[in-house]
Parts: sequence; structure tokens; C-alpha cells
Amino acid sequence: MLKLVEYHLGDHPADGAEVADIRLGSGYLDLAIDLSRLSKLSQKHKSILQKDPKNFVASDANDARKHSNEILRLLGEARNENAKTWSDMVARAWILLLEVYGEVSSAGKWLIRKDNSEARFPSLWAAARAGQGRPKKPVHESSQENTEKTQET
Repeated sequence: MLKLVEYHLGDHPADGAEVADIRLGSGYLDLAIDLSRLSKLSQKHKSILQKDPKNFVASDANDARKHSNEILRLLGEARNENAKTWSDMVARAWILLLEVYGEVSSAGKWLIRKDNSEARFPSLWAAARAGQGRPKKPVHESSQENTEKTQET
């Protein structure tokens, strides 16, 4: 089907670029999308394509659409199951981390209770939120050296 469309529409002013783009694809999701695109192109240019006695098969457009939908359905099922598994694992890991960090931070806060222990063992919730926001701009070495020289004087 791709050879048929590429042969007849490869130099088409409007659809030639789409045919070239379909040729570049890789992966299952891309395959499903490309099959759908080929089906639409075949329907759109059916009068031209059906004249090709060697490569034209009347059921190709419908088969491509059917296979595209099936691939998307299977990918969706796999993605949903995979997402459930990962979100469950993340939740379990977070609970375990909170329990273990709670014990470690309690002991650490007690051991260095006179030396700003709260800053060294912050709440995990506060630490997680502290990383959000805009990323800081990197400091260049020359500007860092100038800052150090200014502080020395």
C-alpha cells in the first residue's frame, strides 16, 4: 500500500510531503498513525490508485484503518496496565521512604540538636516542594570569581 501511494502521490504538490513523512516513521504508535494516514490518502485518491493493476487492492484502505484501530487499542491497554503498575510502585516506594526517613531524621535531629538540625533534616514534603519553580541560572566562573573578590575586600 505504501509503495502504491508513494509511486502515484510521491510528487503530488499537496500530499507528496505527507507520503514522505509516512516513510520516515518507526514504532508501533507511529505505525498505527501511518496506517490511518495511508487509509485516508487511499480514499482521497482512489480514482487514481485503482488504475494500478499490480499494487492496488480494494480492501487495503479498510484493512489499514482496522489494523490501525487494533494497534491503538492494544497499545492503550498495555499503557494503562503499565501506568497502574508504576503508580502503585511509586506509592509504595514513597510510603517506605517516609517511614525510613522519619526514623533517620529523628535520630539525626537528636544527635545534632544544638547545630540547626531542622535545616539538615527537613521534611520530605518541604524538600520535594523546594525543587519546584523556575530553575536557577547557572553561574559563570568569571562572575563567581568577581563575587568572591568583592566579598574579600
